[in-house]
Amino acid sequence: MTPKPTKPEVQLLLKRLADGPTKSETPYRREFAGTAIRCVENEGLAATETATLHFRDFDLKDRWVEFLPQNAESIVRRRLSDDTARHIAEMIRQRGAHPDDLICRYAPRLRPNRRSPTFGWAGAVSEEVRLVDFDPERFHIKTLK
Repeated sequence: MTPKPTKPEVQLLLKRLADGPTKSETPYRREFAGTAIRCVENEGLAATETATLHFRDFDLKDRWVEFLPQNAESIVRRRLSDDTARHIAEMIRQRGAHPDDLICRYAPRLRPNRRSPTFGWAGAVSEEVRLVDFDPERFHIKTLK
């Protein structure tokens, strides 16, 4: 089993994703990867849950996030970390986002004549981790959670 990365290692990965040179041709996927890693590490959200969140789901004043976990029937409210709150506030400021905007502007690409994407949300994060020269298995969403 792959050991869980330490907080400084995750912070270094997030820094590389945010401002380091990358081979990625998909900046929205890179932005999603940074957001998903923060939400997994700090709030315990899955990548698929992060991808469906709107900015209105984050209350930056009272510091919480509301979401519907997979296979759940009721909404969960989690405490919002300082790191994630700063990141979300920066995204809102940079984009001039409205409350109904999705925080994720990336969607996995569909292959021709296929109904499902080539890989899902966790695969998108792993691909971006690989492109900034980190171990995708060590920094996989399931390992971080």
